[in-house]
Amino acid sequence: MKIGILSDELSPVPAMACEMAALYGIKYLELRGWYRHRVPLGMTAKDMTEVRQAADAWGLRFASISPGLFKVPADSPEVEAHAGDFFAKCLDLCEALGAKIMVSFTPIVREDRRGQWSPRLVEDLRALGERAQARGVTIAVENEPVCVASSAPLVARLVAEVNHPAVGVNWDAGNDAFSAQSTGPESYPHVAPHLRHVHVKDYLPGQSQVVDLGEGGADWRWILAKLKETGYSGFLILEPHGRPQVTSTQRAVLALRRRLAEAGVEWQ
Repeated sequence: MKIGILSDELSPVPAMACEMAALYGIKYLELRGWYRHRVPLGMTAKDMTEVRQAADAWGLRFASISPGLFKVPADSPEVEAHAGDFFAKCLDLCEALGAKIMVSFTPIVREDRRGQWSPRLVEDLRALGERAQARGVTIAVENEPVCVASSAPLVARLVAEVNHPAVGVNWDAGNDAFSAQSTGPESYPHVAPHLRHVHVKDYLPGQSQVVDLGEGGADWRWILAKLKETGYSGFLILEPHGRPQVTSTQRAVLALRRRLAEAGVEWQ
């Protein structure tokens, strides 16, 4: 398993994020924030090249990007825009960075509509999967409590309906722990056939402050052992989400190192 971190959890300034990742012994980044914007908003081709050069200078690679694709209200005209020009620019960013994974979400809906996505969403993701595949990119859909696919099993069901090899699951067990929808083992049989990417964090149910990995509602000891057992060779992307930022990130890195050691997983 290859260990990465969301860049703006270190700094929204790419050069600083790269320097700090190298300091922590992290070799891979997922680009999400870029100064005051979520990528790729406001970025020119030159900006994209400069971000890649900053990583190259520290011997780092970009595993993925997280542009917030489809994380907009379901009734917003932005949904259509995300399936059009916005997605095209996301693909350009992946190409510029050498990233092979694009994290996506599903539209934001009221709680009573979760799990009830439209056929249009399935069609859009299948069409985007076709475009992504042509550029060597995989779309990894993340479970997020406020979204129509609010849990990992729901994302897995959606991905199965999309039924495209370039569309899979980004499993965030911490998000399901926060919303008390799963501790991890319950979701794994649904997620496993479609697993492409993993985000790493932990919450106590219903509490917005993250806790050390394995001390919250997600059974990370079980999850890491299962990923090792089944030969998962993709990325584990750390998402500390804590404050103060530097201290919480250091705690998160150390906690992940402990949990990986317990599971017999090498830090790569």
